[in-house]
Amino acid sequence: MGTLGRREMLSLFALCLAASAVSAQNVAQFDKAFASSAYSIENFGAARAANRGSGYWCSAGSHDAAKSVTWTGVLNVRRKAVGVKINWAYGPGQVKVLVSSDGGNFEEAVCWRSSSRADVSYEETIMFDSPSMVKSLTISMKAPLSWGYFGINDVTLLSSGDENFMLVNGRTSGDSERCLVASGSTLGVAGCLDAVAAGDGREVFSLSGERLVHVASGLCASPLNAESKTVSFHDCASAARIDDGRFSWQLNSNGQLTSRGSGASCLVVVGNEVVLNDCDDATRTPDASDKFSLVAVPELNLDSARAARMGAELLSAAVDRQRHALSHLETLLPSLATCKFGAFVRQNATATLKTSLALNGRGAHASSAVRKNLGQDLAVLAMGKVYENIGADVRGSLQLIRDSAALIASAETKMARSA
Repeated sequence: MGTLGRREMLSLFALCLAASAVSAQNVAQFDKAFASSAYSIENFGAARAANRGSGYWCSAGSHDAAKSVTWTGVLNVRRKAVGVKINWAYGPGQVKVLVSSDGGNFEEAVCWRSSSRADVSYEETIMFDSPSMVKSLTISMKAPLSWGYFGINDVTLLSSGDENFMLVNGRTSGDSERCLVASGSTLGVAGCLDAVAAGDGREVFSLSGERLVHVASGLCASPLNAESKTVSFHDCASAARIDDGRFSWQLNSNGQLTSRGSGASCLVVVGNEVVLNDCDDATRTPDASDKFSLVAVPELNLDSARAARMGAELLSAAVDRQRHALSHLETLLPSLATCKFGAFVRQNATATLKTSLALNGRGAHASSAVRKNLGQDLAVLAMGKVYENIGADVRGSLQLIRDSAALIASAETKMARSA
């Protein structure tokens, strides 16, 4: 075997670092994709490369050497990424990677680089210079090689290991998904929409090493001892002083969340509680109550929830003042027609009425739409839960607008009759 040169040694070292980094990362598949060129949209469209095993994307071929062809993958939820893994079907002569945190504005994550492989098909891991928030990722290719095409079997995003997430249980309650939450000082379960709407981060966790951390409080989850069936939250600093594995958690390949500190014990949702049971017994549960899936939470901003609650308080105060003014106007209504400023009131009442009726019409339409889609549109349902949790009486506010418009209309009618 010949001696490796300095360049070959550096390349081998870089590959080892990349492989080590990849093994420590989570991977994310793209939810949809599109490309600037396709041999056949039906059989070789961009979506083929978004999912492993669904075929591959292939460009139309006969490309100008200086012009680039792009493949873009889009995520439903932003992820913090450190790189991308590309399984080439037809490798390019040159490639660069761009990322976007909002799906519209892209920046260069990796500049143009020449292919280091002469093979037609191979896997390549491209690490970013620094972690990036990614909603969309574009792979630009140019300088086609002798085969004349660009092609990708599949693309996976390498997400950072320090991401926040929700743990969604495999067992649903009616049509609602349920998530693990911090319920006081213990680990509990609640409807995912209810937990998100609360706005206090009760449903957001992270895995720091092997520790399951509740992000909002910064506390670590652990059973009290090897015999305990419940999980509570403790100061993470104490975890460093305890070496019996009770603070160590692992999400295994079949979706079970296991605790090393309680032997082979797994978290299971039983009714409205979360308990630790023997993993073998938990596996035999037919309703997947022992299974969990991770749903990424890009950012946890509790300030937004606090701002929304302050806005709800202002709305409530404004509604109270408007109700008081409306009640006062009702007492003045019988004598309004004799007021010497009646003409002025009549003139301005018409404009006010038009504005109020316009608001009333939009409010009634929106309220009708909410009623129509309730139970069908999760976004609308979640919004309603948010209003309820922050104390914003949106329906009551809309009703007040309708009442105000009706009273102004009545006042205008009385003044018109007395004119």
